[in-house]
Amino acid sequence: MNRTILSYLFLLSFLIFFISATCIRKTQESKFQNFPEPFIPDGIGVNTHFPGAPEKDMKLIKEAHLKLIRADLTWAQVEREKGIYNFKRYDQLIDAFEKQGGRILFILDYKNRLYGKEKSIKTDEQRDGFARFAREAAERYKGRGVIWEIWNEPNIKQFWGDEPNVDDYMALVRVTCCAIRKVDPTSTIIAPATIGIDTKFIRGCAELGLIELVDGISVHLYREGGPESVLKSHKILRNLIKNYTPEDKPKPRIISGEWGWGLTYLDSEIIGKKGAEIKQASYLTRRFLIEAYAGIACGIYYKWREDNHGMIRPNYSLKPSYTAFKVLNEQLTGYCNEISRLEIGDEEKDFILVFEGKSGKKLVAWRTEEIKTITIPFKGKRARGVDFLGKPVEFKVKNNILNLELSGEPIFIEM
Repeated sequence: MNRTILSYLFLLSFLIFFISATCIRKTQESKFQNFPEPFIPDGIGVNTHFPGAPEKDMKLIKEAHLKLIRADLTWAQVEREKGIYNFKRYDQLIDAFEKQGGRILFILDYKNRLYGKEKSIKTDEQRDGFARFAREAAERYKGRGVIWEIWNEPNIKQFWGDEPNVDDYMALVRVTCCAIRKVDPTSTIIAPATIGIDTKFIRGCAELGLIELVDGISVHLYREGGPESVLKSHKILRNLIKNYTPEDKPKPRIISGEWGWGLTYLDSEIIGKKGAEIKQASYLTRRFLIEAYAGIACGIYYKWREDNHGMIRPNYSLKPSYTAFKVLNEQLTGYCNEISRLEIGDEEKDFILVFEGKSGKKLVAWRTEEIKTITIPFKGKRARGVDFLGKPVEFKVKNNILNLELSGEPIFIEM
């Protein structure tokens, strides 16, 4: 083999290595951490669907101490003529929210008819067009702490367009990651945003290199009943991630990307709309408490403004869920450095979590079913706290024992 051929082979090998290296997630730090810290308040957020940055919405978002928004950054909205990109509506959102100390999780999503009539992304032309769109977005918002999510629920036909296809989805992920990291090597990228822990789909993605391409694995953990069963879902996902992560590589974090409860799933026909709204709010609080304890990267509630699932109503009146979110932030900001669970009561039903941080210690307690009184060691003669909607509560302590009545409505107790 002559020197010319050897030189070409060497150059080709170098190019392949270089291109691969630009796609794989980086470990160097930018001025932002990969994911928001601490979990409360910075790592919990809400899914929004409003264009721009409406004044009423941004005011209520600020008052709730909300620090993370998940929003669609839709290809067809940005590129309406080939090669011309208009980010105006997204500039308005990121500019306004950044002033309030918040960060955006942008979902790069959906087809663009300029690149073909296919319902999903399956051709080289579509993939290249999508990657250029992603690169333009990453270049525009570089250094502003944006988390990039590639698509929304690609494991179901409703959002992928055609029947879900791991090969097509991962082909899109690879070119998109490369495009983003080429202009911003320290960017934070997550995927695949599946509905549920779809082990078949996620495993298929992992076998095609997903784990080494992204910083986080995002899933949407909708469920009936209370949120505590999510701990089992996290365990399944952690094991899957562990099995596909090389020993010398950091494991991607878990992102609880989107879920909540509509009133129609909360026995509204039995307990009435008001009762269902209270239950929805208690579930919201319990969900974020459980995810804080589980140590995931961030969690997004679905959703912001809507009557059924939303935290506020379409007319901007506040639902109990909004109040619960606000109270949660106010009660646990400064208490989230260490989170532990007391081994008291029924392991499946009784949850007594201890939050510790620079502001001190705080106890949060609830029960998944029925009402039950438990005893907790406690120093002092009285214990003070608030319930999940901010109503003051006082408890008597006798002989350093706190008798605590637990229900499905969490209470925050000063320690």
